[in-house]
Amino acid sequence: MSITVERMAENSLEKRVWIFNPVIKGDKLKIILNRYEQQTRPTKRHKFKVSGKVYESFRPYSGLLRKDVHIPADVALEAFNWVVNSYVEDIL
Repeated sequence: MSITVERMAENSLEKRVWIFNPVIKGDKLKIILNRYEQQTRPTKRHKFKVSGKVYESFRPYSGLLRKDVHIPADVALEAFNWVVNSYVEDIL
C-alpha cells in the first residue's frame, strides 16, 4: 500500500507529488517517503510529465537526496491521517 499526496500550483501547470509507504514494526507506525517528483505541463490540455530531479528511496543516486526534499506539515498530516483512517476501517 502506498499513499500519494499531490499539491497543485495556482497556475494548474505545475504540481508536486510525494509517495509514502506506511511501515508497522511492533507497536510503531512509520510513514517513509518513497518517492518525490515535480511535474509540469505546457497547458491545461496536456497531461503532467516529470520535470527536474526525482527522489527515489530505492535509488540513492536518482538525482535528489532525502535531505533535499521538503515535506510540508500539511502533506505529512494528510499522509498520516490517510494511514490511520484506512487501518481504523480495517479494524471496524
